[in-house]
Amino acid sequence: MGKRTWACLAVTLLALLAGAAPAFAGGWAIISLDALPADLRAGQAQQIGFTVLQHGITPTNRDLDGNTLVPVLTITPLDAAAGKAQEFTARPEGATGHFIADVTFPAAGRWAWSIQLPTYM
Repeated sequence: MGKRTWACLAVTLLALLAGAAPAFAGGWAIISLDALPADLRAGQAQQIGFTVLQHGITPTNRDLDGNTLVPVLTITPLDAAAGKAQEFTARPEGATGHFIADVTFPAAGRWAWSIQLPTYM
């Protein structure tokens, strides 16, 4: 192979890598709970604290466009008699990326819960 072929190959490879760079950057975050709630009781407010970590490392309270994050904690009953799903908006509190949601489980029973970052997509 001549120098010209190697140069073309190198330029093509760089162009491919430059186009793929945004895919490598990713746009994800994890949520790390402060602690699992220990003593949940129906009808009593419980604060659930957590930290949003961009790429699993850096605490953040901004989405990918620079907007303020508004995490939403959702509880969903696993027993039909317990009621319907409810959402609780978390608020920033303390260090960067740290949020608190005030959650009240309306009835005793088994509940699934999750935290979403609606604007972090």
